[in-house]
Amino acid sequence: MRYIVINLRNFIKDYTGIFFIVILCQLVSVLLMFFSFGVYQNFLNETNNAVNGSSLDENEYEGYHNFQVKNELPQNAEIYPANLSKFYDEVIDIVGEKIYTIYTECKNNIDISMEYRDGKLLFPQEFEYNIRKYFKWDFGRSFTDEEFFNGEKVCIAPSGCCEEFFDPEIHSFFDDEKGVSVPYDYPYKAYQSDDKWYVNIEGTEYECIAFFDAFNKYYIPYNNMPDKIKLKQLPIVELKYQLTAEENHKMQELYNQYFPNMADDFYELTLVDNEKIYYYNTNMWISVLIAVVSSINLALIINYVLARRRKSLAIFRIHGCSANKARRIYVLEIMLILNVVFAVCLVLWIAFLLPLLGRIFEYMEGAFSFKAYVLIYLCYILISYIFMNVITVKYVHNQPVDLLQRR
Repeated sequence: MRYIVINLRNFIKDYTGIFFIVILCQLVSVLLMFFSFGVYQNFLNETNNAVNGSSLDENEYEGYHNFQVKNELPQNAEIYPANLSKFYDEVIDIVGEKIYTIYTECKNNIDISMEYRDGKLLFPQEFEYNIRKYFKWDFGRSFTDEEFFNGEKVCIAPSGCCEEFFDPEIHSFFDDEKGVSVPYDYPYKAYQSDDKWYVNIEGTEYECIAFFDAFNKYYIPYNNMPDKIKLKQLPIVELKYQLTAEENHKMQELYNQYFPNMADDFYELTLVDNEKIYYYNTNMWISVLIAVVSSINLALIINYVLARRRKSLAIFRIHGCSANKARRIYVLEIMLILNVVFAVCLVLWIAFLLPLLGRIFEYMEGAFSFKAYVLIYLCYILISYIFMNVITVKYVHNQPVDLLQRR
């Protein structure tokens, strides 16, 4: 360590200009590394948003985040949800992770509500929680994932269809013509058998695992729909991310395939811009190039420094310093400088530059964490250490006379 300190002191004293050039170049290099990492991560996020589509806000207008058609189904439409399993599978193949929910409204107050989870279409996880929070959950529980996906004969039914939970004030409406309150006409009445409640929906018996007060709707698994139930409106696919033009085209073709002459007027969607993807990819490669140039810059500077100090190296060797020991002294000397420079750059970056650049690059500040800084430091030190050893080896293994004669 004593030789390293002496060597460093002589370096500053005898080659002051070169020393400050080394410091300045390394300051710029380290800050460029931070900048290139931040820009790369920023544009990586931008590219992901462009490829996957930006996240869609619930407050955006309907046509922006729902894939659906404007026209309603005609009264005589003969479309049966029992035959739509393959349609749902193809929607997954086209859109996949961009699906938030798929909602299908059927006649006779039967609805199919599904969300995309774990690669499957399952009943919304938050359904029971939301009903309890905003409405009234009178009895039971929601579907399990297995019940819903396997198409078991279970049902979540409106409370008004069950005599035990029927409330005239809630489950009735005022008939202006008759001038009295009239109970809602529930198409399927619940009945009890062996301490369980059931409803018979078009010839198929379903166990009522829950009763709730909200929409007067019946919910059953889409894999076990009665054949006689008809569709009231074409399925609505609610999206989490924007579609690409190709995905949008495939979805329109799919609707036209399954619902011919019924899906000719689609809501206009905001689609992914392919030019943005090209732009963001270009910026990412520029950022990577900056990092590579910074490493080359470091190698060239150290090569120059060693060339200027060949006489001192020759003296070291003449006085018995082995080539390996000389290599360690020079490498550790440079590494000491680099560690100090990195610490200074880290302070400058966190305190001043990052907050400023964060106003320009939306995702840059979020890209930096303690782990990110540690990884950048380790990469910087490791690459620098390898470069230093490669460069110094060819000098320290020269004989002293060769070093003195070299120009």
